[in-house]
Amino acid sequence: MPRWKAVAAAALTAVLVAAASPAQAQRVTVADAAGDNVGPGLDITSVSIRNRDHAILATLTFTRDRRSEVIVFVKARGGPLVGVVSEHPRQGPDSTFLIGGDENDPLCRGLRSVWDRSVATVTMRLPSRCLAFGDYGAVRSLILIETFRGARDVDYAPEKPNGEPAYSDWVPRG
Repeated sequence: MPRWKAVAAAALTAVLVAAASPAQAQRVTVADAAGDNVGPGLDITSVSIRNRDHAILATLTFTRDRRSEVIVFVKARGGPLVGVVSEHPRQGPDSTFLIGGDENDPLCRGLRSVWDRSVATVTMRLPSRCLAFGDYGAVRSLILIETFRGARDVDYAPEKPNGEPAYSDWVPRG
């Protein structure tokens, strides 16, 4: 193969890899050990945080569907902290609201949690305009599970090696 074709192929490969990298960097996934919860309630097995242009999405999977309260704390780099709360009863609709924000703000339309009880998964959506009016870059998160109506903590993710709660890695926006 002529040298110029090899150089062109190498350059094209580098551009394709570089173009693919940001899309992969916009998500962080955290695994959590099953059975590490400290009481009755949801037991987290995995969390995936996506920092998209128009919303932050948190997808959580549990060992099984149970009545609990899920709180996804989202911290903007150099900015505010908000919490998206989903009160998840045994049956019926969930209640979704913000801590550190105003869920009644018309700019925060689209705040929601969608449960799939059959596979014990919830996807929570925080519109970007609800965090620092959309003026932020990277975010990190901490997930807290409480008994229904917040009586006590049950599980959290991620965790430090000593078992204490920790924030996830930073997730770039994009």
